[in-house]
Amino acid sequence: PLGGCRVGVHRAFGNGHVYSSVLDDIPRAAFNIESTDYFYLYADSYLGMRPVHLCQKSNGKFLLSSAHNCEGAPTNLRTIGFWASEPICGAEPLYRLAHSNGNHFFTTRAAERDNAVANLGYIDEGVAGYVWPRP
Repeated sequence: PLGGCRVGVHRAFGNGHVYSSVLDDIPRAAFNIESTDYFYLYADSYLGMRPVHLCQKSNGKFLLSSAHNCEGAPTNLRTIGFWASEPICGAEPLYRLAHSNGNHFFTTRAAERDNAVANLGYIDEGVAGYVWPRP
């Protein structure tokens, strides 16, 4: 495995989903924690890794993005870690989905992705990056 530390990313649901390595980033009045340490990112960058920014869009919804400009979202809250651009060291795909209501949804489970597309109106945007299931 690569050296360094991995950080857990938490997943919460409320006004869409929010994901962060820092629980205090998650507005508790609007979100309920679904999973702590849902997946792991590296705390530091290594060859072939990209930063993961926690972005807040103007509609109040959240997005994970490797783009420093947050894909046009006005607020880059923080860099929460680094994901791989290919499946290295036991990394698994993190699927990215979008909904016409402005929600973005990320999951490591293909069945959850498929259900969101088939039954919840999401569009599959492919693999955002590769993350780790364990620290």
